[in-house]
Amino acid sequence: MRVIIIGILLMIVTLSLILGFLLVVSSGKKKLSNYLLSFYLLVVGIQMFGNLFSYVLNNSARYSQYNSALSFLLPPLLYLYGISVIETKWKFSSREVIHFIPSFIAVMFTMNNITLPAEHRVLLYLSFIVYTSLIFSKLYFPNKSRRASMHQKISWLKNIFWLFTLIFLFDSIYFFGFPFLGKASVIVEFFILSLIALFNFYIVQNITRTATRISIFQIKRIMPKLLPNKNPSASTVGHKREKIYELSIYMAKETPFVNPGLTLEDLSQKIGIPSRELSELINGCLGTNFVSYVNSYRINMAKQLLTNPHETSLTISEIMYEVGFSSRSSFNTSFKKETGMTPSEFREGQINRSHNPKLIIQQLQ
Repeated sequence: MRVIIIGILLMIVTLSLILGFLLVVSSGKKKLSNYLLSFYLLVVGIQMFGNLFSYVLNNSARYSQYNSALSFLLPPLLYLYGISVIETKWKFSSREVIHFIPSFIAVMFTMNNITLPAEHRVLLYLSFIVYTSLIFSKLYFPNKSRRASMHQKISWLKNIFWLFTLIFLFDSIYFFGFPFLGKASVIVEFFILSLIALFNFYIVQNITRTATRISIFQIKRIMPKLLPNKNPSASTVGHKREKIYELSIYMAKETPFVNPGLTLEDLSQKIGIPSRELSELINGCLGTNFVSYVNSYRINMAKQLLTNPHETSLTISEIMYEVGFSSRSSFNTSFKKETGMTPSEFREGQINRSHNPKLIIQQLQ
């Protein structure tokens, strides 16, 4: 088991440091959230490197003190990362430094050879409970404007924070139950390290997916192309297809069209494609203009809301604003052009269809 644990530690150190470095230097639009997650991963990498050293040298007392001091950084770092992803206009200010004061004090104590009291672990777990409770309240009770546009990011953050919760849960079991666990303590330690490794692998899995890395990490490419293109025409076609795919995934997942003031320049900045290239893709490859392209997504979302039995309380005007239209006449015109009916006629037709006995019998057969 000792050899297995050393192997897992080595893997975690490698992944954490590589991912932390990758999030900082990768091409594409850099965001504050990338730096916060990178800092979190680097701290984990440093901690695991200390654990690896203690395993090799069989002297864990000194390293465990530093690890405990650094552990105070993890809950606030991940919390601020979650806030930076959810609140797109959030910025790191001087008042956020207060989150890192406990860790700073603990590190100062350790550097001056002052042993941290055992009670510091209780404070650590309390900070974990506070920070995870705050972030879970935002993830499971999002406001109305965040409900549709943040679906993918909220799903990502839920998975991240549940893994983080499991890590701290097993860590607390290991700490408080150590005197009673006996040989089972090694198994608990193995589970903790396995969850940390799974945390890193989950980031790797998502950072290599085109849609996820663009919408969450704002990274357009993972590795630069090392070989010259031998077929420029085929490369150009492939490039356009990739960009159209990225655009469609971004529109479907991030729903930027719910913003009634969305412009070509706004979308260009969000997806990381120059506005001129984006215009050429929409006009030349998709055969439509920017306004019609955006409205098609709005109409599609409106149709979903109009047919959703859980959204029957929404009025036509509320749906209009929900999907990004600011004018009732523009909404009606675009909707009728797309479906041949006004929104009211479309909803009424769906209601009549759902109450038609013949159709119900056909669906049941």
